[in-house]
Amino acid sequence: MEIVGILITALTIFITSLFNQRLASPLVRKYISTSIPTTSPDPTPSLEENKTTPTPVVPTSNSLSQKEVIPTLDDTDPWGVAKKVADHTYTMKIENEDHMSTPQEFLAALNDYRIKKGSQPLKWEEKICSFTQERADFQAENGLDAHQGFTDFLENQDGFKKLGFGWLGENASQGYIMSGQHLVEFIFASDEEHNQNQLATQWDRACVSIVNTTVEIIFATSPI
Repeated sequence: MEIVGILITALTIFITSLFNQRLASPLVRKYISTSIPTTSPDPTPSLEENKTTPTPVVPTSNSLSQKEVIPTLDDTDPWGVAKKVADHTYTMKIENEDHMSTPQEFLAALNDYRIKKGSQPLKWEEKICSFTQERADFQAENGLDAHQGFTDFLENQDGFKKLGFGWLGENASQGYIMSGQHLVEFIFASDEEHNQNQLATQWDRACVSIVNTTVEIIFATSPI
């Protein structure tokens, strides 16, 4: 087993690319039919209909690429404790496992965790899976991008209408090789920001993509 540092972000997770593996911070964006998107905590459904439905993609790739070389850490940071290294970014020293989750395993583990914590389970939403896959592919190749691609698509490319939802959030991580349960309960639950995002009761749908060690989750609610 390798000792690795994990970085976490959430937009309702935020992600950045650093030397060590990361978990992104949460980020949430809402669509208002009469104005630009805001970060209000309460979703306001749009009255406009969705005109575009992305082609659904169910990701299955879990092998390591040459770009995702996992460094060995040699420091005094405690094991299994999330360390905040930026506004919404965390790193962690933890051992990788011999099994990488699939997207379906991850969502099943997340739903088990949400039910255990009093939140409703999430439905797999095909309408957002194409975009989820694009985000996972891009970040697997280029590193975590601090949710820049997510916010640009929603705010500058009519993303709310294209995806068909008035409120969307993103979580991402990179560098872990773990089961779905451990990604959910060890990694994304390791800090309050990410844990609140994955447990938020407003979410009722999600899609998950996993490419190598990059995990991308997009949450959705309020169809438009």
